[in-house]
This record gives sequence, structure tokens and C-alpha cells, in this order.
Amino acid sequence: MNIHSLEINDILASFGTSESWLTNQKAVEILKQVWPNSLPKAKQRSLWSMIYEQLKSTLILVLIVAAILSAVLEKSYIDAGIILGIVIINTVIWVLQEYKTERTLEHLRNLLTPQARIMRDGKMQVISSVDAVPWDILLIDEGEKIVADARVIISGWLRVNQAILTWESVAQEKNTHTLSESVPLSDRNNMIYQGTTVAAGSGQAVIIATGANTELGHISGMVGQIQDEANPFSQKLEEFSRKIAIFITLLCLFIVAVLLFEGGRFAHSFLVAVSLAVSAIPEWLPAVVALGLAFATKRLVKRNVLVRKLPASETLWRVTVICTDKTGTLTCNKMVFKQIAIGNEIYGDA
Repeated sequence: MNIHSLEINDILASFGTSESWLTNQKAVEILKQVWPNSLPKAKQRSLWSMIYEQLKSTLILVLIVAAILSAVLEKSYIDAGIILGIVIINTVIWVLQEYKTERTLEHLRNLLTPQARIMRDGKMQVISSVDAVPWDILLIDEGEKIVADARVIISGWLRVNQAILTWESVAQEKNTHTLSESVPLSDRNNMIYQGTTVAAGSGQAVIIATGANTELGHISGMVGQIQDEANPFSQKLEEFSRKIAIFITLLCLFIVAVLLFEGGRFAHSFLVAVSLAVSAIPEWLPAVVALGLAFATKRLVKRNVLVRKLPASETLWRVTVICTDKTGTLTCNKMVFKQIAIGNEIYGDA
């Protein structure tokens, strides 16, 4: 439905909204039928999935196999215990850091949940934005963030910054005029959208879409489909691990072949090959890498940088260009008084 092309009275009639607006009971019924007014969250990784992700590393698998062979074939339980201890230390360091970061990000998301002023039961109420539903009448004022997509029904010099959707830093003036169906989203002056900010004025709007059904929700859904690529450090470490696994396998086969050629028994030849192969494995490498990245991450945390994955702290030094939105990210999108000239006199800070 092209809400921007409909008359206000037709919109209110189609939504069943009267002058007394929605009742709280009706809002609860609607909330059961539609998406909650929150953007779809990325699938949270469980603690077990984080542990599995670390244990499936080629080098870790090689160490686990080496520990099992040491314990079963060589009866060297101390060596097996040391190798498994290194695997556990490495896993704990990686998983603990990523788990703490995920919990911190979740806490920040909860803190950033805004409130909304809406009309229900004929009076203004302040509710969590998550509880806002279609057909609610949203009250908006300067400085507030829009919590849902809505059609403007009252505008008092209302201007909205839509940079998050249109990349335009200049606030757009909003009105109640009916528009043509073909008008693009960026030119729909009678619509306001979730995630945008009221730059000036005030007004009222009837909510038409919430959560994943909003324009911002559609964008969030497309972004969520993008697959994470392995960083260069992880790729090189995995490549190195595969080379070690191949080298150790070839070494075992070579030693067994030589000993059998010289008349040795297969069982004895295999034990000798396994012993030499286990000694060739750099069992401390995972722990050293994890500790190094953990210390680097700790330094970044002291500078208020959240690192979701440990290898990101190593990848950071490779960054040469950062592409970012300027308005609202690097700048505040606000005019600041610095100096004023009266005649030949200049007042203010340079």
C-alpha cells in the first residue's frame, strides 16, 4: 500500500483509528499479530558454538590427535596432558574474549532502546519503542529519534534528518500533502522513517510499519545476509596448520617405510614415527598466538574499542582506508558559533 499517496482521512479510516486513537487493549491485540517493533537481531552464537569454532581449527585438531596418540600408543600421559592443556588454554582465551564482547554489545543494544510518545485511550503515553504498533499515533518533537515508519498527519515546521536512509545531510521538511504513487522514498515529504531524527519542529504521525517491515528493517535484513569473510591472519594460520598436518603425515609415512625396509616390525616402526611426528608439532603455537592477540585486544579495549574477534586486532594494522558516514558519525551535523565580527572587532574563540 502506497500510504504516501492516500488522503489522511482515508488512512485513518482504513486503520480503524478514531479521534480517541487506539486503546491499550487494542494495541496488545495488534502486537500479537505483527512483528515487534525492533530490528531483526543477528543470530547470537552460543557458548558451545564458539568452542566448536575454535576446536575445528586444523592445528587444534592436529594437537588433539597428537595427545590421543601419545596417551594410547606411547603411554605418555604427561605429554598428552600438556598438549590438551595448551588446547584448553587456547580455547578459553579465544572464547572468553568473544563471549564477553557479545554480551557487551547486547547490553549496549538494550541501553539504546528509545522510548516513544504515543496517543492511546485519548491521552499521551510514554512507552518503550518495542511496544509501538501500527495505527498508533506517534508524537514527535525536536531531537527525538523516529521509532517506526509513519505518515505525517500534523506538521509544525517539522524537519527530519534522513541521512541514515538517503545519505543527505540536509534535513527534509515534512508536511501532510498527498503525493503521487511514483514519488521515490527520498522525496516523500509526508513520510517519516524509523532510525531518522527530528532536526526541528514537532508533529504527529500514524505508524504504518514497525520492526522488520520498516525501510530500515529491509536494509538490516539485506545486510544480515552478507557472509563474514575470513581475515588474512586466520587464513594464513589455517594454511600454515594444513601444511604442518601434511608434513607430519608424510613424515610418518616416510619413517614407517624406511624402518620397514630395514626389517623393522610395523608396530615398532609406527610408534617411532608417531613419536617423531608429535615432537615436530609446535604445540605452543596456538597459545602464543592467542595470548599475543589477547594482549593487543586488551590495549584496544582501554581505548574504548570493542573487538568481536581476536584476529581483528592483528588485521587492523593492514587497514589503509576507512570508509565511513561523515554526518552523525565523524561530525554532529550541528552549526557551532565560533566568532562574530562587529565592525573591526572580532569576538569568540579562534
